[in-house]
Amino acid sequence: MKKRPTFFISSTIYDFRDLRSAIKFYLEQQGCVVLASEFNDFGQPLDVHSYDACLAQIASADYFVLLIGSRIGGWFDQSARISITRKEYQTAYELHLQGRLKIISFVRSDVWAVKDDRKELNKFLDELDIDPAKIGYIKSRPSKASSDAEALIEFLEEVGRNKQTNDVVRGTAATLPTGNWIHTFSSFRDVIDVLRGTVFAGRPVDQAVGRLLLKNELLEIASALLIKGNGGDVFFPFTQIVKFADSYPLHGEEATKSTSIQRRDFQQFFTILIHLSGRRLHLNVIDQILSSDVLMEFDPHSGTFRETDAYKALATLRSEVRSFMQLQQGGSVITVMNNSMGRAGTGSLVPIKVADLVVALCVADRAFNIVSLARALVRYLDGLRFEMPHLRPSTPFRDQVEQLATEHVSVEDALLFIAR
Repeated sequence: MKKRPTFFISSTIYDFRDLRSAIKFYLEQQGCVVLASEFNDFGQPLDVHSYDACLAQIASADYFVLLIGSRIGGWFDQSARISITRKEYQTAYELHLQGRLKIISFVRSDVWAVKDDRKELNKFLDELDIDPAKIGYIKSRPSKASSDAEALIEFLEEVGRNKQTNDVVRGTAATLPTGNWIHTFSSFRDVIDVLRGTVFAGRPVDQAVGRLLLKNELLEIASALLIKGNGGDVFFPFTQIVKFADSYPLHGEEATKSTSIQRRDFQQFFTILIHLSGRRLHLNVIDQILSSDVLMEFDPHSGTFRETDAYKALATLRSEVRSFMQLQQGGSVITVMNNSMGRAGTGSLVPIKVADLVVALCVADRAFNIVSLARALVRYLDGLRFEMPHLRPSTPFRDQVEQLATEHVSVEDALLFIAR
């Protein structure tokens, strides 16, 4: 399976050599594979004619980039006035109809302008009482804008799917054609703007691939912590975790003491912890994304990249996952909860050390934050505005939450310290 988008560049080579080279370089910088027949990496089988080799390569492309200029190029079928470039387009369009590739067509601005002028001239000539041979000579007379205006106009009308469109307008056909956009250009920048907008959505391929891999890893992390109910509904016990923590508030001076929990509450919370126990969450892609510019923004004023809210959220998620995995080591939480249940007998209250309850609450809070952050980030990667979710505090001790927040040294604080 191909990992990189593949582009086939189709045009006459003589008058587009520099542009073809520039487009190839740009696309390869974006992480794409580019098939251009004049380059050694095109693949040139010695036992196959160059025309057949070019037509065969089109089937391996995801995008067909057509460049139309003033020249017609070599004939593939001279009697039918089909050039090799036009035959490449026709081959690509058949693949397009099968949903196997997309076509992006360009025509030089001056050629496009001449097209309408030539059509008007041909219409005028057809109305004159002149020898048809002379009319044909005038129509095919080359100019700086076109080596064969008649063949060029026919080609442009085919690419624009004019006849099929008119048939639909007249009611003789039901479906409008696709793949018929023709973009005019006068510079390399015009071509790149179209490619960036239609193919990459303003984002290099490496970034697009990175975002897709990140989304997949976030979904894997979330799926490891989510619960599927008896009816098949998927959920996470956000409300139950908050309700339990609010029902049994803890304070720092109780750290070495014991407390008691209603059996029903204990059993419900214990069920959540059993579900979360033993979960293995991986950060392979997340670590790579945080060391790249995928979720960064370029600041033109400073000329540097800056962290977005999504980037900060992903960094927080990584910290939460690491804490969750550390708390899970050895299965100590489940062991402690089991021991508490054993000591409780059948009474309505279950005794537990506050220190053990803190660890259990931290496990649940970390899972709460991981799922919340993963959900917000996936929605952001799907194109929605990023909204930072409400997160559980880093400690279940109510009286320490504000103190820890005050004592936390932020990146901004560190910058101020270093600047002094």
